Amino acid sequence: MNTKFLLFFFFFCSFAIAQEKKSPVYKDSLSFPEADRFIGRDAFDNYYYIKDNALIKSNTQNHKEYKNLALGKIETVDILNPLQIVLFYKDFNSIVLLDNQLNQTTIINGNELNELISFENIGLASQNRIWFFDSITQKIGLYQFKTNQLKLISTPISSEIKFFKTDYNYAFWVDEENNVYGINLFGKIFRIGNIPVTEQLQFINEKQCLFATSKELFLYNFENKEINTISINQKSFVNFFYKEGILSIFTPWNSIINYKINL
Repeated sequence: MNTKFLLFFFFFCSFAIAQEKKSPVYKDSLSFPEADRFIGRDAFDNYYYIKDNALIKSNTQNHKEYKNLALGKIETVDILNPLQIVLFYKDFNSIVLLDNQLNQTTIINGNELNELISFENIGLASQNRIWFFDSITQKIGLYQFKTNQLKLISTPISSEIKFFKTDYNYAFWVDEENNVYGINLFGKIFRIGNIPVTEQLQFINEKQCLFATSKELFLYNFENKEINTISINQKSFVNFFYKEGILSIFTPWNSIINYKINL
């Protein structure tokens, strides 16, 4: 029997208090035949995706593109703030900031900072700062890119980080044993809980996350250990994104299905 399935089964038996279904309501669908990787959508109904290693921002009226071949592959894209989009080029230890027109505003090279930083994971924080995990010190830090101030705020994290997600006030991560942790802007680390083996994950807040396993989508509440199945029509999907009550599902046929859902 598949090891991932066993771990997932035992998680449900051991932790789940309730396994109710949440049924989102179909909103609309769009086709993006040229997309290689779907990133997400913002509150203004702009959609972001990767095509030929370029970031594309698209809506019904405009289509914008940013590409920087000199920095290699785009590792991650953070659209938490659509006015300050964050691209991570891991191979070149670099971060690029874009405005809402996809104009480049800032390039941060970890090799050129006052203290050498090897960016392993990054994300946007509040007040013109970037969350990062430094593979050299194994610490989480904050970099203020307007003033060029850098501060390591955590103790060394010895376990492997499988997922690293951020919002303005917190960074969250999942370690190799599927333990979930968070850290605030002052460096306080707290354990949130545990999740099953998962292929994809998005934190809604410090109490909830969406995760996908075996092409099924679930909502997990860390406080009461409640799991809700998200009942969608798609039996197969590539990835998903949630923003302000809208769940976007990217299918293998390069279409995006939007649902309204209350989490």
